[in-house]
Amino acid sequence: MPENLVIESSIPIIPALQERTEPENPWEPVMLVEEDTEPPSVRVYFVAINEDSLAEGHSWSEANKDKILIIEIFQSFVVTYPINVRRDKPDYLQPKYGRITSLTLDWFDQGWIEEPEAVKEMLEHFPEGFSKQFQYGLGLKWEYRFLIESIANIEGIEHIVFSKTEITRAEGDIYFFNMRDYQTLRRTIDNISRRYQREARGDKLLLCYANILRKHDPQKYPIQTKRPKAGAIYELLNSLDNKVKLGKRDQESMIRLVQGNKEELVKDHHNALLQLKTDIESVTLGQIISTIEEMLSKNLSETHWQKFFMDNSFVLTLAFSYPVTLVQDQAHVGGADIRGIGTKITDFLVSNRFTGNLAVFEIKKPDSALLSSVEYRTNLFRNSKELGGAIAQVQDQKFQLQNNFTNLAYQSGWNDFHAFNVQCVVIIGRSPADNHEKKSFEFIRHSLKDVQIITYDEMLDKVRQIHQLFVAGKAKEEETQDLF
Repeated sequence: MPENLVIESSIPIIPALQERTEPENPWEPVMLVEEDTEPPSVRVYFVAINEDSLAEGHSWSEANKDKILIIEIFQSFVVTYPINVRRDKPDYLQPKYGRITSLTLDWFDQGWIEEPEAVKEMLEHFPEGFSKQFQYGLGLKWEYRFLIESIANIEGIEHIVFSKTEITRAEGDIYFFNMRDYQTLRRTIDNISRRYQREARGDKLLLCYANILRKHDPQKYPIQTKRPKAGAIYELLNSLDNKVKLGKRDQESMIRLVQGNKEELVKDHHNALLQLKTDIESVTLGQIISTIEEMLSKNLSETHWQKFFMDNSFVLTLAFSYPVTLVQDQAHVGGADIRGIGTKITDFLVSNRFTGNLAVFEIKKPDSALLSSVEYRTNLFRNSKELGGAIAQVQDQKFQLQNNFTNLAYQSGWNDFHAFNVQCVVIIGRSPADNHEKKSFEFIRHSLKDVQIITYDEMLDKVRQIHQLFVAGKAKEEETQDLF
């Protein structure tokens, strides 16, 4: 019994009141009422034939019985000790809620207790949601068990006091549950149950419609689908943590939902969508950076890198100071002889978004050498065989594209693309660390006409810089919002 519940006055008691009639069914328990003088109270017991006597078929009068305290009645409050009463369960006659052993009503003034029937009448006046039949072990009704189970998760709590005056809180081993809070949660649980019962009814009708009426006459009974009620998505998402991990199918469904309602969303939530676009782009850039870093740590083939650039083609646009569009990957630019042998293929073909001028990309591995390992002169290095070959290869692709452009444009329907001055880009190798090598590399690439050489380190750094701009912009926006 919680120690802070003070008894203000005594209650008239009569000793050992027990129902005199034996139950018709030996499985049925009876109520035993006894007095207790310290402090003055009435104790009510759950009495039932024990398992051994029941197995032997003993009558009520000759059987051994289990006697479990389930109620203590004081002058101004009542304490119940809910128990499990299912004989087929391993926790038979044990506390119904595990560590929670008692539920107290701290305002209950039950009056005189003279007979077991008075106890039953008292139980009828228990609040809504409470079990009012001792045969079921008392406690809350089954549909409200979640309230007790949630409280039981609070470490150290062993008793619950339902109070009209105390605020809801945990104190020591007691959880004080304000009755207004309790009734609000109980009614909300009822509303949830009714709502899902209505939804279940609709689902059942739809199931029967599809499998009986529609199968009987598909022409007369067209397909019907369940439409979500207004506010369903809001209720779902409002109840979840913003960082909850969605399954793949849920993600795809959310994307389709946004796509299907994009015009209304843009009209009503323009600024929010712009912010969402910025957030998505920032997250995407962060993932791309992680992907590049991981790929650079491995010895991957050119095919892997070509696929990466195909999946993230915007990275290729960072090679230019103007906007470009991907035209084709693995593009045939000409060079075949009469037998169809020797055709030239560029890894990527892109165009200036405004002028249509074309550019070709050649992708080499990050571990391709940029410079010869042997000095050409003191502190000077010539380009490596891999770099020289890539330069020659991309220049030949440019030559073939310009020579064959008229035919290629006709066959491909290229009305907006042009070969005015085809640009060449080679992505290759890692930036040199040695100062003499840096100097030699800069001599080589800046001496080239129409060929731009970019290392994987430089490409990664460009993506990082763009990502930093997104992050800085969001931080600035949040700082501005905080001012208001």
